[in-house]
Amino acid sequence: MTDLPASCRHVIDPDTLDALHEILADPSTPFGVAPGAPYDRQLTALREAHDYISSRRVAAAAIASPQAARAVLDGLGEADPQLARTLRRHVVLAPILAELPAGRERDAVLGDIDRGDLVTWTVQVNSWTWHEGAGPSGERPIARADAELIVDHFPGLYDAILLWEPTTAAVIAVPTHRAGVSWVAAEANSIDRWVVRLDRTTFHTHELIRIGSDQRALLDRLTGSTSPAPAEP
Repeated sequence: MTDLPASCRHVIDPDTLDALHEILADPSTPFGVAPGAPYDRQLTALREAHDYISSRRVAAAAIASPQAARAVLDGLGEADPQLARTLRRHVVLAPILAELPAGRERDAVLGDIDRGDLVTWTVQVNSWTWHEGAGPSGERPIARADAELIVDHFPGLYDAILLWEPTTAAVIAVPTHRAGVSWVAAEANSIDRWVVRLDRTTFHTHELIRIGSDQRALLDRLTGSTSPAPAEP
């Protein structure tokens, strides 16, 4: 790896690797995602590892550049391949968001990531409906949405789920702790696909990152997501 900022060359130091190995081998806190299910212990370990990564701002280094993002991902892979897979979308998204035009909405999401928040991108948007008939705007800054999303790792590992919403031509960050957000495994005894549902979940216009179709295509290509085409003006 060359031409990385000095702060990004060793984002996963030996002490961090040791701590992650210990957490993944023997998580200390019962998580209880699905008590009795065969994957409950694995999710407990991943959740504790994510909390550690967040508290140490390890993945925040990915904001610097795609090269820094690769360094983060490689380091996480040394700790555990499954852990790296759960954070691949985060480290790919971070430098792309940093390259979008600066603005209140983008800066808020980027600031959260810089403080340690972990995000992912939707695999698929099955449905999205605004209760008010349209998304939030300057005239009506708040709107509520019902939706069904698909993500490829346990949603509780992340602070927010990002998606492309075509009627507003915007990237929306859905906080996983927000009222009306719930999820369930798409298949029994599997942790590889989750259905996330929104029930009258509230969004403010300042939470929508409005971008052009060329930038959306870049997001789609690099994250491997699937998004409907933007609405015609």
